[in-house]
Order: sequence, then C-alpha cells, then structure tokens
Amino acid sequence: AINLATALAAIGERVLIVDLDPQGNASTGLGIDRKDRTVSSYDVLTGELELEAAAVPTAVPGLSIVPSTLDLLGIEMEIASAPDRVLRLRNALRAATERSA
Repeated sequence: AINLATALAAIGERVLIVDLDPQGNASTGLGIDRKDRTVSSYDVLTGELELEAAAVPTAVPGLSIVPSTLDLLGIEMEIASAPDRVLRLRNALRAATERSA
C-alpha cells in the first residue's frame, strides 16, 4: 500500500492511506512514530473525529495517512452493537469526499 500510494503521489495525485492494522506498520513505514500518534483511525471509526481531522501529512508531498494505534484491538467489541458498524469507514470516506468536492 505504501509503495502504490507513494507512486500515485509522485504523479500528482492526492492520496490518503487509512491504517487499520493495530500494529500500525503502514504508519511506521511512512515515518509516523508511535509516540506521536495523537489521532488515529480508531477515532474515525468511533465517530470522535472526521477523517480529515485524523489525517497526518507525511514526508511525501500529496500523501497523508490516518495512523493506527493499539486502540484498534478493541474496536470490534466497542462498536459491536452499533447498527452502522460495517459502514463506518465507508461513510467516513464518502463524507470526506463530498466535503472536498
């Protein structure tokens, strides 16, 4: 994902990676130190933040990432009873796309 995102950014596309792995390998791979992750995809999935507010710029121009934290380990239990749980990421991406249009 990192290589594809970097290649797209290199040709002028705006790219956003949403790291949904609790280990945060994509975040680490793009230089986002674990101790500096004050916002994360967990915040987006729980509805605490909109996608744009959780996006962190990287050293690659045009490439941002919504980093991951270990908080994601418990997200399934936390939103298990939410009727929109399987649509939360899609809804966040759709809303961000509409706001940027």
